[in-house]
Amino acid sequence: MSDELPIALSDTSKVDFQRLLEVLCPLSFKPKPITSVEIWHSVLKLSTKWRLLDIRSHAIETMNQLNLSHSEMLRYGRDYKVSNWMVKGYLGFVMQGAQLSECDAKDIMHGLSLDEGVRQLMQVVALHETNKLPDPRGWRCLNCEYAEMQCIDCVPTRTRRKGLHSWRPPANVKAVVDEGMVRRTFKVEVAEIVAYEQSFNRE
Repeated sequence: MSDELPIALSDTSKVDFQRLLEVLCPLSFKPKPITSVEIWHSVLKLSTKWRLLDIRSHAIETMNQLNLSHSEMLRYGRDYKVSNWMVKGYLGFVMQGAQLSECDAKDIMHGLSLDEGVRQLMQVVALHETNKLPDPRGWRCLNCEYAEMQCIDCVPTRTRRKGLHSWRPPANVKAVVDEGMVRRTFKVEVAEIVAYEQSFNRE
């Protein structure tokens, strides 16, 4: 009501609130587009917290154009209930060519309990390694030349050997982990985020 009797906004920083106002109430008649990830992060944080659904949707649409890194997508997707970002974040870690680093591990475990974080990290590591393996589809036996679905003794494994039969992958064939596989692997966490999103849409 006055400077002496302010309305206290608990767990809300001054800078986040100022950034929200910058989007809601621009001072310029012709404001320039805001392209700062930090500003839109603050807007997304407060619009999610206070259920400002139109502002939240606008923040998500805008941030989709800002080339978020996969670590940002995973952290923001988990924190602010954006399932597509979380899936794309996981996929980015899986598809990156470099080995997962300590910083990557912290990003993957961000916001989770230790047990859950370790479990999700191990899933990412497994998919990351799987993505390096040749795709078993189209492999042929070096001995009998049958495809894997025709030769009952030839079952492709990671060692590419089964008994006397060994497998060779076809040229230029590589396993690709896609968004569908990521959604299935992390289906429990994704389902929880989707449930939050649906609750927003019902309001």
